[in-house]
Amino acid sequence: MASTILSLRDVTKRYGATLAVGPISLEVETGEFLTLLGPSGCGKTTTLHIIAGLLHPDEGRVTMGERDLTRVAPPYRDMGLVFQNYALFPHKTIAENVAFGLRMRNVGKPEIARRVAAMLDLVGLPGVEGRFPDQLSGGQRQRVALARALVIEPTVLLLDEPLSNLDALLRKRMRLELRDIQRRLGITTIFVTHDQDEAFEMSDRVALLNAGRIEQLGPPEALYDAPATRFVAEFIGEASLLEGRIVGRRDGEAAIELPGGTVVAAAAGPGTPGVGQSALLFVRPERVSLGPDQPGAAGLRVRVERRVFSGEVVSFALRTESGQSLLCKKPSVGEYRAVEPGTWLRATPIECRALAAGAP
Repeated sequence: MASTILSLRDVTKRYGATLAVGPISLEVETGEFLTLLGPSGCGKTTTLHIIAGLLHPDEGRVTMGERDLTRVAPPYRDMGLVFQNYALFPHKTIAENVAFGLRMRNVGKPEIARRVAAMLDLVGLPGVEGRFPDQLSGGQRQRVALARALVIEPTVLLLDEPLSNLDALLRKRMRLELRDIQRRLGITTIFVTHDQDEAFEMSDRVALLNAGRIEQLGPPEALYDAPATRFVAEFIGEASLLEGRIVGRRDGEAAIELPGGTVVAAAAGPGTPGVGQSALLFVRPERVSLGPDQPGAAGLRVRVERRVFSGEVVSFALRTESGQSLLCKKPSVGEYRAVEPGTWLRATPIECRALAAGAP
């Protein structure tokens, strides 16, 4: 059973009358890769800076084990931090950059040389000790910043959107390499990003923030398959939300009647409305089956409004008879490539979820 290494308890941060974060309570497990995900201004970087000690909360506590870190200065928190812009010293060599934290801790020169060489080898940059940051590529500078954070052997590694300055192909490669290094070292890592692909590919758990609070926390699969709120459903991936009414409830399942009388079975969570109340049917585009529009056929009668060919996938924008939008994605095979806009089909949502209606 995993143990808790870092805790936030009712942490709140304000700037004047503006609430930036909180209240947030969060427990980080030993060795896990936790991502703080959310749109700009949601509080994810502020939360990370509170953990790092760059900001102090107005209320609440930050603890590591039995130690209260709430007012402890950053150098004494036993954490490594990689900034978005890497923050390397341009006038220092790569070896001097990586060794900076060790020198501040009065580590001996032979040990510094050994650990710097070992860390540069770990991040795939052996032999660059004598170069300067401006002689390296963006991806190499990112690795140097990571080596500098890791060489002090911190208990927790903090990553503040460290991949955002890289091009798309390099970002994808670096996030896989970063995750591999984290797994090999077993170091507890908290990562900030607004990129869902990064969050899902790298994380053990994701905390999705909205307006300074955690909207949902769990494994990537849980956020994708079982969003707890409308905000999560609309922020994570693509989805359709069809308006309907709950007409039955049983054993974690709800029956939702859509306009026109079609009833669809959907998973029901703690926040699912009761029988007779309005609800939303949440369905992912890859979980909509399509068939010909035949008399008496099951499913929703839909009209193809748009078809988009994207290589391996064909995407459809569908419209129900009641005027609601439904997205659908299918493999790029002849059956679906041949479907023209204006065609009437039958669409059957599967593996759906019932959500409360109302504002996101």
